[in-house]
Amino acid sequence: IVKSNNIDELISNIKSKRYTYNKIKRMLIHILIGLKKEDNDLYLDYIKVLGFNSNGQKYLNKIKKNNDITFTPNKTSKIYDYELKSALIYDYVTNGKSYEFEIKNKPIKNI
Repeated sequence: IVKSNNIDELISNIKSKRYTYNKIKRMLIHILIGLKKEDNDLYLDYIKVLGFNSNGQKYLNKIKKNNDITFTPNKTSKIYDYELKSALIYDYVTNGKSYEFEIKNKPIKNI
């Protein structure tokens, strides 16, 4: 870390045959948002739908009837919390509006 001037340099210094550039980036993001191995077993309580067409709408209705999965996140969901943390970090780095988008986003219906 001391020898690195930026994140790309840090990753290059850590990179090896065992740990690729992308693997290291994922690990650093997991550390940054506080994701732990135990979180791999979290119950998937909602599905984030980005868009759908009429066939997709039929399929989503079928899923909704047969499972207890919702399409809107529960505000106490740990998965949703990680999504929002990731969006905030991305906004800090890029000066973007991902966090706002995550909260207000509605699926796009393509007719």
